[in-house]
Amino acid sequence: MHLAVRLLLWSTRAPRLADDRGRHADAYRRQEDAAERERAYLRGIILAHGL
Repeated sequence: MHLAVRLLLWSTRAPRLADDRGRHADAYRRQEDAAERERAYLRGIILAHGL
C-alpha cells in the first residue's frame, strides 16, 4: 500500500525542469551575457596592447 501511494505521488509530480524552465532560461541567458562581456573586455585589452 505504501509503495502504491509513493508511486502515485511520484507519477503526478510536475517535472522540476518544467517548473523552473523560465528561471533556467534566464540564468543561462545571464551566464552567456556575462561570458560575452568578459570576452569583449579581454578582446579590447589584447587589441589595445597589440598582443
